[in-house]
Amino acid sequence: MSQLVAPPTDITSINASDGKDLLSNKENEGNLARVFVLASSNYKKNNINIDLVLESIPTTKNDTEIFTINATEVECASWLDTLHNKPLFTSYCCTVIRHLLKLNLSEKEKSNLAELIAQIPSWGILILILDNEYTEGSAKKTEDNKLESWVKWAKKNSVTILGLEEKNKNIKNAITEYCTLKNIKIEPNAVQYLSTIFRNNTELALLEIDKIINDSELTNIVITHQLLTSTLSHLHKIDTFKLIDEIFCGNICYVESQRYLLDEATNLDEWLHTHFLPVFTKQLTLIWQAITINTLKDYPNYQQLIPSKPSISSEPSWIKNKIQQQSKMWNITKIAEVYQHLATLDNKLKGIESGSSTKDEIINLMFKCTFMAKQQ
Repeated sequence: MSQLVAPPTDITSINASDGKDLLSNKENEGNLARVFVLASSNYKKNNINIDLVLESIPTTKNDTEIFTINATEVECASWLDTLHNKPLFTSYCCTVIRHLLKLNLSEKEKSNLAELIAQIPSWGILILILDNEYTEGSAKKTEDNKLESWVKWAKKNSVTILGLEEKNKNIKNAITEYCTLKNIKIEPNAVQYLSTIFRNNTELALLEIDKIINDSELTNIVITHQLLTSTLSHLHKIDTFKLIDEIFCGNICYVESQRYLLDEATNLDEWLHTHFLPVFTKQLTLIWQAITINTLKDYPNYQQLIPSKPSISSEPSWIKNKIQQQSKMWNITKIAEVYQHLATLDNKLKGIESGSSTKDEIINLMFKCTFMAKQQ
């Protein structure tokens, strides 16, 4: 457990060199994995993401004491005070900071905040919420600028960001205006589709529109959702191996970016059961083997604990190296929890247990594992 460090009484009392030492300290490296930025204008979705974060620590929401703070009502230097008091009746303490976009924090203050989060103790979880309140005008532009600044801060300090897929209104406007300029019609659901597929890459979205115009022999072109799904079918193919690699590496942004493809897939059940689960289970087993070997390699006959199939020793060297790297983000406790989820899934498939659909369970497991890999 990390040593409890009392929070400074003044945010300016920490200098830049002290912060650098804190962020590079091995004991504190894992703490940044317990800091999340939620960048969604949807209040309900933010609450869903909060639940997802708490369920993946690993713990449950019922085992976490939650404090919600309005960023405009409490000094930035005091945001983390509650996290330094070890909870008496729960395993974790979570502080949720809302309405950050209402503040005008300087870069120096954000830098000091980065130094403070490096001192969060092992039971602490911090969730920063960038609540959007304006939809148009100069106030909306100001909020977007603040949002971009916070996203840069999060990336710089290795903080997980969730909800950015909703911040694509600019690309939607660019698509609509470009089609108007080209004198072609585009359906609203086609605009949504392009903005989701290409996320914030406006250039690629407009390039795809140009390809449709150039390939069409019609004068009155109408870009529909159906047309796009056929022309962009190559983007709908989920790379099973890459997805699983990113799950075990804790790449939340990549896994979240695949959510749309999962929702759109017509043969999702078949893919989940015949492609995803077998590869996922095998890779989980190989990671468990790598952890076991690293832990027991100095003990005689440890190889008797390793199953013959699948066996990491029989894999090509590049797979061994990949598994060894991924195993650094996992431990036996995490592995056991995932196996428990897989056992529950197996019981539901056999009709032994009831509950939500196995499809939903598997997708939830994807995100849960990704968060678990992120945690130290």
